[in-house]
Amino acid sequence: LNLALSGLKGKKGLKQTFKIRHTQTAEGKIAVAREALGLANAYLDEFDLLAKSMIEKEITQKQFNDIILKAYPMPEKDSKGSMKKWNDKIELIQNIYTGQFNNTISGTAWGALNAMTERLDWYRNSRGENKESIYASASGFDPVINAEKNRLMNLVLASV
Repeated sequence: LNLALSGLKGKKGLKQTFKIRHTQTAEGKIAVAREALGLANAYLDEFDLLAKSMIEKEITQKQFNDIILKAYPMPEKDSKGSMKKWNDKIELIQNIYTGQFNNTISGTAWGALNAMTERLDWYRNSRGENKESIYASASGFDPVINAEKNRLMNLVLASV
């Protein structure tokens, strides 16, 4: 959902965040809940429109390859195994895109975005013993990962 919110700022008075004020009354708590639900419903409506439009935009394998290369350009030189890491990343994204769980949306802008964001959510490596960054990235609460997903979405949308 965070992915869809990046382009909504300023649209129809929607904002990506809101504050919940502390209130002691039941009526106040209900009003806050209604506001939150109203925002969530508005965001979901916008997300639904975005997803449908991306599903309807067909792309070729060449277009998908070009999108990947724009997102992740080939390293200019192979330092510290950067070429192998890059090749592994590109191959993984291609495998996700053409894999059995993406077969109903491959060939679409939505499938392209899904393949690249799925790599971020499920195929990250942790640094050291701390696995928290992996869980945070898939949760939707990591601002760095959300920014990267928004960058990828904008790149896909600009490419189709």
